[in-house]
Amino acid sequence: MKLRLTPHAEADLEGIGDKIAERNAKRAVTYVQELRDVCSRIGEFPHAGPPRLQWGEGVRIALHGRYVIVYRVRDETVQILRVMHGARDLDALFEDEPLPE
Repeated sequence: MKLRLTPHAEADLEGIGDKIAERNAKRAVTYVQELRDVCSRIGEFPHAGPPRLQWGEGVRIALHGRYVIVYRVRDETVQILRVMHGARDLDALFEDEPLPE
């Protein structure tokens, strides 16, 4: 399947890298790459993640460490919508700020 990261997801990854770099710049680079690798694997097995229909049609998640990768499968494309820390109240966040289409 084709994989596409939304601008929100790209900004999330940049923010994650910036936050980790405050303590360890090398680890920031490797961790963001790990997250990107998980995104690539999602493209290979897009229906493996549990659905989160309360956030929108076709929305699923994958986990890596403390982070939640939120994605949607549409036709032959996997859209990575957001990459966020799992400690956040994602239900409340997505209620206030719906996921991109």
